[in-house]
Amino acid sequence: MTKIFFYLYLGIFVFLALPVIKLGPARVEQLLVLSTFVLLLYDDYMKRELDLTISVIMIAFAMILALVSLNSDYPKVDEKGYFIKFLFLYPASFYVGMRVMSKMSIDTLIKAIDYSLWFYVISWFIVMYVPVPMPILSKVIHIRDFGYGGEFLPLQGTFYEAAGVGIIVGTMLLISMMIRYEFDIWTKNKNYTYLLYLLSFYMLFFSKNKTVWLAYILILFFFSIYKGYVILAQSSYYSPTHYLQSHKTLSRFLKINTTYLVFGGVVLLLSLAIYNTFATHPFITMREFKYKMAHERGAQFSISWDLISKSNYFGGYGLGFVEVYFEGKNVLGVGKGAGSINNILLDIWLQGSILGVIYLLWLFAISFSRRYFVTIAIPVFLFFFGLTNPIVAEEFFMFLGLSYSLKRAKHEPKYI
Repeated sequence: MTKIFFYLYLGIFVFLALPVIKLGPARVEQLLVLSTFVLLLYDDYMKRELDLTISVIMIAFAMILALVSLNSDYPKVDEKGYFIKFLFLYPASFYVGMRVMSKMSIDTLIKAIDYSLWFYVISWFIVMYVPVPMPILSKVIHIRDFGYGGEFLPLQGTFYEAAGVGIIVGTMLLISMMIRYEFDIWTKNKNYTYLLYLLSFYMLFFSKNKTVWLAYILILFFFSIYKGYVILAQSSYYSPTHYLQSHKTLSRFLKINTTYLVFGGVVLLLSLAIYNTFATHPFITMREFKYKMAHERGAQFSISWDLISKSNYFGGYGLGFVEVYFEGKNVLGVGKGAGSINNILLDIWLQGSILGVIYLLWLFAISFSRRYFVTIAIPVFLFFFGLTNPIVAEEFFMFLGLSYSLKRAKHEPKYI
């Protein structure tokens, strides 16, 4: 069964980059998630390892959100579709993630992640630089609607858009790097791994996605601050050195060099700022930033908060409300065909109520653990990324579930 699960997880990871490929109304990756979920239930039941507590709580939250939505009289689009995702697909996705370490070793997991990263990189380079005929290319890429018609952006590769590159490749790359560092798991020839990381960073850079870099920088600063919090919370000025070194948690966090982290974050921030200032094609200009604040994210956030405040901060206008409400308001990123605010907390608050915010924060909380650095990095990265992007999808829940699975792993870290 181990090999079967390895290929199922590998298939899920690979098809995250191929959202255009569908079987009927569902994406192949979604079908693989549901198939893996069913097989996991069977295998766990037979081994008496079935653990449905979190899934039941997620379904209970989903039922509450559904009732809130049904209680709203505002017009909505595809409300039943949201119900299906929250009631079935998202709990299944989290379960698939949270059971990964029970079906594979950590060495096997990182192998699946690295194979997937190689697929992301190679497919992206083919789309970017190889003159593949459009009739063939159109079967694996998404043609986005801009202005006067459809447009193909090579920088997004086979992903749905550049944000998809950022969230999926950014998370997978982070997991791979953190596991290799923390558990000292390397291939015989490290040069192949370094090449993979270099090409992945190249891909992220030229995808023009800005959020992934902001999230990485914020992670460096977060670790610096969190180290101080942990040490202050579990020791004092008078704590002897031998106590700090013998304490399992403190001894790990003492290995973090705050100066290096802050310096790295500042250097990365300055490097991006310098490139953005002098490059022929910068990430964003001040003119574009002001336009986005007035007509895109800034306008989305302002209108959303105004609606939330008018509801006495309860929200709950209904799942599918955003697409209908924003249609015709000339706010970019939302409206017909786009039903999510570019902020996961505002989006779930506006459509699903404050109870939806509690739901998401609970998921972040149970997925976060200071037992390992990787189980700190994954939820924090997803949280920071979600502040400016609508990332609530099956991969979001699966990555949080994977973090939950890793925090219960028995593999002991070996810090370099």
